[in-house]
Amino acid sequence: MFSKQELQEFPELNRRVGKAQMLYLFEIHSDRMYLLSTEETALVKLFMSVRNYRTIAKMAGVNEATVARRLKNAVLHITFAPANALPGKVIETVKEHFLNGMNIKTISEKTGVSRYRIKKITRHMRKS
Repeated sequence: MFSKQELQEFPELNRRVGKAQMLYLFEIHSDRMYLLSTEETALVKLFMSVRNYRTIAKMAGVNEATVARRLKNAVLHITFAPANALPGKVIETVKEHFLNGMNIKTISEKTGVSRYRIKKITRHMRKS
């Protein structure tokens, strides 16, 4: 979910997103799927093949509204990804931390990426 501050800065985060628009945005931003968790990625891929909330909801054992909300959040995450979430920065961060052994503070100063984002990237890489 997005914070109150982010919702105030980007009012478009509150807007409704229809199925057709979701499919279009997922296709356009397919190169940014790495920003999503594995669960979100699986849900998006399933939605792109099935294109029906009800079927996905039955398969997952949840309500249709839950499926729609999770897909909307996935769309917002890949559409409004921060500039420092680009692949080049991610690769540079991973290389500096895991290969060169640099600490998070040094990487943050060198790359201009926030410490929070670096922690999130390294945590995600450890899980993978």
